[in-house]
Amino acid sequence: MPPGRIGRGLRAAQGQARAARGQAGRQGRGILPQQLQLPPEQQAFHLMLGRMGFSAQAINALADLGIDSMESLCDITEKDIPSMMKEIRRGNVFIRQTSQNYLQALCYWVMRQERLQLNYLPEDFNDIVMRETLLRYQHSLETPSKDLVKSPEMFKEKVKWRDFSEAFTTFLQQMKGQANFSLAYVIRDLDDADTINIDPADFDTIDAYEEAIVPFSGPQFDQDNNVVFDSLKSYVLGGPHWTWIQDFERRRDGQSAWKALKEHFEGPSNQLRLKASAYAAIKRAEYKGAKNVDYELYRRIHTQAHSDLARYGEPVPEAKKVKDFLDGITDSTLQTAKYTIASFSHLMGNFHDAANYIGNIIDMTKKNEFRHVGAVTGRGSGGRNKGHRAR
Repeated sequence: MPPGRIGRGLRAAQGQARAARGQAGRQGRGILPQQLQLPPEQQAFHLMLGRMGFSAQAINALADLGIDSMESLCDITEKDIPSMMKEIRRGNVFIRQTSQNYLQALCYWVMRQERLQLNYLPEDFNDIVMRETLLRYQHSLETPSKDLVKSPEMFKEKVKWRDFSEAFTTFLQQMKGQANFSLAYVIRDLDDADTINIDPADFDTIDAYEEAIVPFSGPQFDQDNNVVFDSLKSYVLGGPHWTWIQDFERRRDGQSAWKALKEHFEGPSNQLRLKASAYAAIKRAEYKGAKNVDYELYRRIHTQAHSDLARYGEPVPEAKKVKDFLDGITDSTLQTAKYTIASFSHLMGNFHDAANYIGNIIDMTKKNEFRHVGAVTGRGSGGRNKGHRAR
């Protein structure tokens, strides 16, 4: 047989084998031949349900309840699925619990894709996405402990804006809005136009990425925006800062109210004042030894000052941070440690490593002093009883 005919025969045999495997796979997943006469979109939807473990009988039962396309899932929520499964099972149709779980995850995924204004095609919900979404959905059902995140203090005169803004943002991160997105997205810094070029690889989790691109439009955003205003109002009303957001009360515009507060406290003039205050705090800070000031307090002063400077667009280079930190340490017992840090580039180039190194030296010094006191007084070494054994 000529080589060409061998090649054609081999390809034909391979094609028949693939067709047979495809037919067996469809039957195994519960896809009946008559279902292959459906429009391509519905075929893809049924094939996806087959991957989730639904039989042909169960897929037909779902279709009888109106679940026959991705768009049909927009009209229900994942909370509706258990009652639908219960009704189908009454008709002696077997449905695995895992299949039910995956269908709930699918509803959750479609809901969020719709809110993000992204496509949600059956082929996009592949095995990897299906399993990842199930984990995310199950995680969303977990209720965080009430003690995990405390409510912010009332924003009165004695409360600093920095403390309130961080506490309020953390509080909103625990509050779920429409489509199960954290309400913190409403007060994020990025506008819709800024989200176009966002790279998902810059985020630690899919949830963090999605919350960075949730659109500021539509009825769901309006509802979330209203809730944020009501929450913000409850912490500001009755204090001196209510005047900055009261113009947004009629529309219950939480996003604009937050921006007004932020502009007031973090505007150009206040930024200059806050940066000057941060530099002054670094200059004033001094560590003379444990008897005069707590080392962790000295470290916190520097850390907070640098955090403020970075927040307002003036980050300090690591080497400058370390130099200022060492300059403020006047305890003579740490002079050798300071020389050591100055001699190693990896310590001079990393503020946290340098601060940790000093902290470890202080801790070891305290332990040595304690052992010395114990040796002198006889504590902890049996010395108190030495010399009395002859009695």
